Amino acid sequence: MPISSLQLLALPPMRVSMLAHAFAGQVWARRVEVCMYSEGTACWPYGLLGLDEPSDDPKLLKRAYARQLKQVDQASEAEAFQALRQAYETALDWAEKGSEPEPQPRTEEDTGILPGVREPGAPARKSAAHVEFKVEFDPLLPPERQRVAPMSSERRIEQPDEDHVTSLKDLLQAVYDLEPSADAPDVLVQLLEGVENMPLHEQQAVGSAVVLYLRKCLVQREGGGHFFNEGFNSSLRDCLEALFQWWTDVEALERFSGHDDDLKIALLSFDRKNFHSSARADAIRRYVNRHLEYISTFGSAVIYIFIYAFVALVSGFIFRYLGWASLVFITVLFPLFPFVWRSLICFQKCIRLLYRISIGGLMCKCVFRK
Repeated sequence: MPISSLQLLALPPMRVSMLAHAFAGQVWARRVEVCMYSEGTACWPYGLLGLDEPSDDPKLLKRAYARQLKQVDQASEAEAFQALRQAYETALDWAEKGSEPEPQPRTEEDTGILPGVREPGAPARKSAAHVEFKVEFDPLLPPERQRVAPMSSERRIEQPDEDHVTSLKDLLQAVYDLEPSADAPDVLVQLLEGVENMPLHEQQAVGSAVVLYLRKCLVQREGGGHFFNEGFNSSLRDCLEALFQWWTDVEALERFSGHDDDLKIALLSFDRKNFHSSARADAIRRYVNRHLEYISTFGSAVIYIFIYAFVALVSGFIFRYLGWASLVFITVLFPLFPFVWRSLICFQKCIRLLYRISIGGLMCKCVFRK
């Protein structure tokens, strides 16, 4: 039933605020309905995630969010993406707390009762002097939960399990101490097995530790840019995508990586198929360049021996009457000819060019195409 402006002015401020929020929710629902391809029948925020019934299972909420996220273009549908992200975070927060947020108590403006006068049958309020407060601080909790909370006999602040806190600290320390190696990705995947069942703020703490490990895996290319070494592979990429959605949720990647553009570019440009060949080919290329002087010198010596043998054979036919005495002439005088040294330098340059252009690339293709 529509409400006139006079009726709206006569309503209490809290009632007007509730109507405004309801109207804003309808507007958001209409906007998102245009952009989203599928929407569940459950109430907000679960319906926006494509669920037909409310759920407090973080795994189910994460899968639903990932499924809906694939149907939203984050560039052209920014409002729909923000609404979906807000619904996902709200659903996770409710699942972590175990229930939906409790309704706020009515104030004197809503009830129309003067201060100090209570409703008939309502219990007397405690004075501010009798309200107990307890300060809780835990380094593992997010900043918004580090606050002074009033305590009552009916509802107490739940103390975190000491064993759980210890195991979380051990997990974070294990990720911090992990160094890039061939076995490190599999070790990290095993460490992240139980992270999906953790609360949202604990998952964010683990994700920050993983980002520090990924920074250790970055290797700078000779021509510019960065790529991952052997400490990162496709199985670790799939695990991180399932936990944090870094490859489908740009906002989540920005929140974890911060201003580290090199890390973001390396993550987004990661190719599962060509990763091993590109990383190992770059290692082969560095090895060839490092030992190029020795390789070219050895190749020049081999070519010089072949030339020397050919000239000696020809000289043997020319100086038939001298026989093997021509070999002495070739051995003593031939290396002193200037054209020999020029030829040797020319062949050395050719060898260097061949290794840079063809031989190095051929080695990479033959070895790492397996």
